[in-house]
Amino acid sequence: MADAPPEKTFWIYGGKRLKNIKELRDALDFMPDSIFQHHVDGAKNDFSVWVLDVIKDEVLYNEIKSLKKRSQMHDAVRRRIDWLEKA
Repeated sequence: MADAPPEKTFWIYGGKRLKNIKELRDALDFMPDSIFQHHVDGAKNDFSVWVLDVIKDEVLYNEIKSLKKRSQMHDAVRRRIDWLEKA
């Protein structure tokens, strides 16, 4: 759950920057669906790509790569954080 290097933070459409999966979870909690859909649609999932390429969490990547609803992704990220904190 470490922070991404500054040059590899995730920029959410509209300006907010994410450094780690806790910030992703928090952003998904309040993100408008229109912003979520800018990053996730039938052809892409920017969040899952960032989780795999930058955060290096293949388990979370596999959980969220096919999710198309913000609430589902939020729940998957929350569960992964809960598991990591207990491990």
